[in-house]
Amino acid sequence: MNETHRPYQNEGDVTAICAIVSAGWRDGAQWQYWHTGDLWWHIFRAPTDPTAEFMLWENGRGMVVGFALNEGVGVDVYTHPDADPLLKTRILAWCEIHWRGADGALTTYAAENDPAWLRVLAERGYERTGEVPHLVHLSRTLDELLPDIMQPDGVTVRAVRDDELAARVALHRAVWRGSSVTEESYAAMRQVAGYDADLDLVAVLPDGTLAAYCICWHDAASDTAEFEPVGTHAEYRRRGLARAVLAEGLRRMQQRGVRTARILTGGTNDTALRLYQSAGFAVATREWRYISPVTR
Repeated sequence: MNETHRPYQNEGDVTAICAIVSAGWRDGAQWQYWHTGDLWWHIFRAPTDPTAEFMLWENGRGMVVGFALNEGVGVDVYTHPDADPLLKTRILAWCEIHWRGADGALTTYAAENDPAWLRVLAERGYERTGEVPHLVHLSRTLDELLPDIMQPDGVTVRAVRDDELAARVALHRAVWRGSSVTEESYAAMRQVAGYDADLDLVAVLPDGTLAAYCICWHDAASDTAEFEPVGTHAEYRRRGLARAVLAEGLRRMQQRGVRTARILTGGTNDTALRLYQSAGFAVATREWRYISPVTR
């Protein structure tokens, strides 16, 4: 129990926390939560201050062995599979002191198939909230022949070009109203270590319009990949465009030797759930929101 903690400092810390997540995926203990792609996208998609969101825990040798992420609406806690099993509880206890909301409670999340974490939350008095899951996690293997999904007539699925960044950002902002992604932040994100331009895909209509997109994030350390985000402009939905970009992303990831792909959606997004299942993904687990006892 000789850990110290400190705020996020620079992009080198992303590498350190990604190593924890990758190790969890390899170990099989933490695969159901964040992927390295989530981290790269979350930190660099928009002008933000990660120093206000992340707290890192280091062991006596200066190695980052755990971290907490405060998203404002809830807290996520991660530890390396080889770390002290009680470290996760100690990190949660720190969050309860420093990151409680104005109502005196702390919100966190747990998957249905994570008994160890569920036991910690129960012992500390947390209760599950909500009638539907916070997130649904889906995955599929890439160790088998992929189905041949035809692209819609006249549509091309390819990587986004450098001269299309403005149109690509406009598409994202049209799909996700209120998004803080800007042309500047998107261009900067395309330079980070975890991003692969060949896996940033768009569905292009015959007139050159960008109508749907996805970004695939490949974590070579764990032979896994994730789609984040995925979207189709409202004017062009129900034409098979999102399914086409997913299919191309799966094909490209399979070529890179990826063994498992995953994707997430909100617990109430039945449309997205049907889309992902049509592309061969199956529900792996459901993640629920938990809230701590209120203190004043």
